[in-house]
Amino acid sequence: MEELTIDFTNKIALVCGAGAGGIGTATAKALALAGAHIVAVDRTDELVAETVLMIEAMSRKVTGITVNLCNPPEVATIIPIIEKELGRVDLVANIAGGTQQGQWLPLEQTSDEIYDSVFSLNLDYVFRVCRDAAQLMIKSGKGGSIVNIASVSAYASAPFHGPYGAAKRAVEALTQTMAVEWGRYGIRANTVMPGAIRTPRAVKTGAPLDARQKEWAPLQRPVEKEEIAKAVVFFLSDMASAITGQTLAVDCGMTSRCALGGIDYLEAKLPKQ
Repeated sequence: MEELTIDFTNKIALVCGAGAGGIGTATAKALALAGAHIVAVDRTDELVAETVLMIEAMSRKVTGITVNLCNPPEVATIIPIIEKELGRVDLVANIAGGTQQGQWLPLEQTSDEIYDSVFSLNLDYVFRVCRDAAQLMIKSGKGGSIVNIASVSAYASAPFHGPYGAAKRAVEALTQTMAVEWGRYGIRANTVMPGAIRTPRAVKTGAPLDARQKEWAPLQRPVEKEEIAKAVVFFLSDMASAITGQTLAVDCGMTSRCALGGIDYLEAKLPKQ
């Protein structure tokens, strides 16, 4: 049996949402450690610069591109820049996404503006980046691998953040279509479905993640951003060479919890011994 290793030497890896110290930053770092040339994309020069400096400090190769992923004309520049400067793209990780506090509302109170904003950041750019990247991968004749981030909010209902859940479920469906249509070109496409994650933004907002996860998740803790990065790296690597069109939940078991209630609730109903 050959040695199991992950080696991205001489691979070009596009990471959208690579700044701010969250999942994208952890993913960029993990891919760089495995030898990939990182193309770090984020919405401000400052966020891009932070990731570029981090990877350069690792003595790895990196190219920074500042793009507002919610602006289609700006998104359209990403792959042409990569083709001009690096010639091809081998790996794509679409990490950027999420919701803002003011976007959590009952559906009947959700405005068109909120709906459009959520879909723009969580679905629309994913389609455009993957489409453009696939065109370049097909042109190169070498195939590639794509990972898109969904959410456990796409698993069932998403109360009070319906547009987000809908967008993330659409990401999963779209990714499966990518896998079917592009498989003949040697392109794999998979989805990672994170649960509640301990990110700098979550910590900053004071979200009671630990207490909440003790009730919701069998492992009784939040997911760390590095754990999502590891799943992304696995899917992108040759260790997943026969895996495409699949979704992996990295959620400390959230999606496996019983719909009838938490284990403590059910255990309390057991007959007394």
